Amino acid sequence: MQRNYGNRSFRRAAVILDALARAQEHIGAPLSLTRLTEETGLAKSTVHRLLRALQDVGLVSGDGDGQYVLGRGLVRLGRLARGAHRDLDAIGDALARLAALTGDTSFYTERSGTIAVCLMREDGNGPFRNNVLAVGDRHPLGIGGGSLAILAALPPAEAARITEENLRAYGDDTEAGAILRSERYARALHEARSTGRAVNPGLVVDESWAVGVAVPPPGRTSASEGAEPVPDDEREAWGALSVASIRSRLQEPRLSQITAALRKEAAALAERARSAS
Repeated sequence: MQRNYGNRSFRRAAVILDALARAQEHIGAPLSLTRLTEETGLAKSTVHRLLRALQDVGLVSGDGDGQYVLGRGLVRLGRLARGAHRDLDAIGDALARLAALTGDTSFYTERSGTIAVCLMREDGNGPFRNNVLAVGDRHPLGIGGGSLAILAALPPAEAARITEENLRAYGDDTEAGAILRSERYARALHEARSTGRAVNPGLVVDESWAVGVAVPPPGRTSASEGAEPVPDDEREAWGALSVASIRSRLQEPRLSQITAALRKEAAALAERARSAS
C-alpha cells in the first residue's frame, strides 16, 4: 500500500531496514540475504549492495554467516529521536492503559507530511490481536483509525490538499488509491469531523475495525471550518491514539466507552506537551 518518496536507493534501503525491523518484532530473528530478497521483492544484487552500504554506516549488522539484523547505529539515532519528539514514555503508558482496559490492541500514530507512521503499539490480553498495523508501517493520511483522526482534525483546506497529493501519488490500481476514492472513506471522514472521533469501518481489511482520537500539537486544538493552517514546524507534532479490534468489538455501547478512554488519554498527552513547551 505504501509508496515512498525521494531517492530510489534511499527508498530501497528503507525497505530493507523495515524488513529487518519486522523480523525482529515478529520472530526475534535475523534474516538471510535470500530471505531479505523475498521479503523486499528487490533483486538479490540490489539487496546485497545496500546491505554493505548500511553496514558501513552502522545501520545493519551481519554475523559472518550471512544473517543480518538492525545495527547499533540505530540505537543512537533512536535515543536522539526520543528527545526530539513527544514524551514516548508517557505515550507508552497511555497505550498500556488502553490495552489493559479494552483487551484490544492500541496504537500511537504520528503525521509525517502526507503520510501517517505507526510509532508504537501495545497488545491487550483479549481474545483477538490486530495484526493489520505494525510499528513502522506507513500509510497515506486518512487510511486507518489514527491516521483518519489526524486528517479529520486538520483544517479542511489543508486536509483536502493532503488528500489530493496522495490521490496523485497512489493510482487507481493500488489499494490505497481505491480506498481514498471510495464513498465509504468519504463518509468515515465526514463522520470523524462531526464527532471528533474517527472510526475505520474495515476499509483496509473487512473485519479489522479501529477508532482513533487526534492528539494535537502543543497550544493547538482540533481544527474547525475556517481555521488557519497548521504552521510547518508544527505539522510533525500531530499524533493520534487508536484502538483496533474486530467489527463486533467496536459497536455501541462499547465503541463510546473506548472513545471516552481515548479522549481522556489524548487530552492528558496534549496537556503534558503544553506544560513542557
